[in-house]
Amino acid sequence: AGAWLAFEFTSARGIIFNQIRTLPILSSLYNNIRYAVSFLMPLVILGGKYLDQKFSNAQPKKVSKVFLFFFVGTLLSFCIYFLLPNELQSRNFNVSQTLADYQRLKMGEPFFISEVAPAFDNMVFSDHVTTIRTYENIFGYDQEEFTPQLKPGSIYLEEDGYYNLTNPRSLVYDTDELFTRFTLDQREMMEEFVHYKQPDWDIPRIQHILNRVSGGTFILVVGYVAYYLIWGRKRERMHSS
Repeated sequence: AGAWLAFEFTSARGIIFNQIRTLPILSSLYNNIRYAVSFLMPLVILGGKYLDQKFSNAQPKKVSKVFLFFFVGTLLSFCIYFLLPNELQSRNFNVSQTLADYQRLKMGEPFFISEVAPAFDNMVFSDHVTTIRTYENIFGYDQEEFTPQLKPGSIYLEEDGYYNLTNPRSLVYDTDELFTRFTLDQREMMEEFVHYKQPDWDIPRIQHILNRVSGGTFILVVGYVAYYLIWGRKRERMHSS
């Protein structure tokens, strides 16, 4: 069943896929070929088992040659990306501005957000802006569901009781409408946010409960692993002796 479902998602067609493709998150995923990675582990296991049976009695020199063949072939396969034109996929990034910003940060220069602008990602720190030129395919392949209520200009622009900056809380919790802006009475929260501090986000109670459940589960898992490593192996050695 799992293999069939993975095949339907990879091929973007099928009875099950057509029924659930409109669900949240799934409706925003367009590179379906990535689902084929679910077949990677079974194929690796089968391939390893086949090679183990075929070369279990082979000479070490022959095994080394076969290993080098597959190893080099795997590395060279990534060179296929260089066959793609730059118009289809850009494979370079100018880091000079990022390095300059890093040096300014090391010297203690404060970075903050004061404007909304259609800036490129590598310019947001030096220009003190948050960009409306963004790409996140969870909002659609052509960003058709990316509908922020911002306009180029100062983040302190006031309109209908809101500032000109999206409250990131609305991107996490469904208690707020998506892309809701900071309200005028949330100025202190917004100020802390744009100066890279930790605001009081007024996290819902259920989130606090789930955080405690996650923390408790993590402690139990770590405790069980530690118990097995310390006492479980000790018992195994005692039984084996």
